[in-house]
Amino acid sequence: MEPGAVPEPRNLKPEVITMRRRTFLQTLLLSLAGPGRPPCHASAAIPTGPDLALGSIEPTDYTPVRHLFFGLGARAVGACGRFADRAGPRPAFDGFCALDPDDLPKVLEGVDQNALCLLVLPADEPRVLAAASRLARAIQTRGALLNLALVLHPPGMPWQRLAEEVRLTELRAATQALMLAPDDEPLGDAWTDPHDAPVQTLDLFALAPSLIDCDLHDLRQTLGSGGLWLARSAPFAGVEQGADPLAAIDSCLADLGGGRPRALIAKWQAGLRDISLATYDGIADACARRVAPAGEVLVTTGLLPMAAKAAARLLLLARAA
Repeated sequence: MEPGAVPEPRNLKPEVITMRRRTFLQTLLLSLAGPGRPPCHASAAIPTGPDLALGSIEPTDYTPVRHLFFGLGARAVGACGRFADRAGPRPAFDGFCALDPDDLPKVLEGVDQNALCLLVLPADEPRVLAAASRLARAIQTRGALLNLALVLHPPGMPWQRLAEEVRLTELRAATQALMLAPDDEPLGDAWTDPHDAPVQTLDLFALAPSLIDCDLHDLRQTLGSGGLWLARSAPFAGVEQGADPLAAIDSCLADLGGGRPRALIAKWQAGLRDISLATYDGIADACARRVAPAGEVLVTTGLLPMAAKAAARLLLLARAA
């Protein structure tokens, strides 16, 4: 093998290997420019009905693509607030009031073919679920690049039961992918849990630069298969620290009941000095061992904020159905 060449792990699809080659070519440029996180700002908070609040976060990016995160309901807005608190300058979530559903066009401002749209909502509020389906259909009509939903549910709630909910089935039909994430954080906007799966999922779709990136094309290709996804998180220090990537992945897949996911997206977040190709390879190989035959695998990394006093962790999105 030539000096500096990147070894190709076995059992990985060509897309994963190509992605890694491309992103490692970007490492020098990122190190010279200094890895950073795009600033965040919030648009006006726009409710869709009595007791139903909708807010949006739009992280600015260096590309024409706009990232629109919509939090529906107090718990979802709290998750968006925790993400903004962790990611950079905090937007203020205030000014909520009841608006007529006829104001839906105001919510859709900025949604077009250059938008990545992510709806965040709780699983246990019927009015929120109905509003989310209505909003998702409108986003779908406008031809957004990605039209996704992240549904927050109590820890321990069987995902199989959620998958059978009629309203969630309707929302799933109106989006390109629907993700389920456990959330037991107290209502509020202070980020305290280093293994906060909703926050990590929002961070994945913010597409902040890291040493081993994924881009919008990577996400669209893997999520393009649609389906129902489980968002789970586990502590993982890295292979240099003696941690086992397969054990971390198995921890995230524990509630699949022994089934093999049809696709996997893994994001490992750690400090700048801890990101390594050895750990990337370990995660990628472990995913290849657990995904179903011919399944899609996407592996990426993320940088913990410099000021964050949090251990490295692994986010896993697994397509369960």
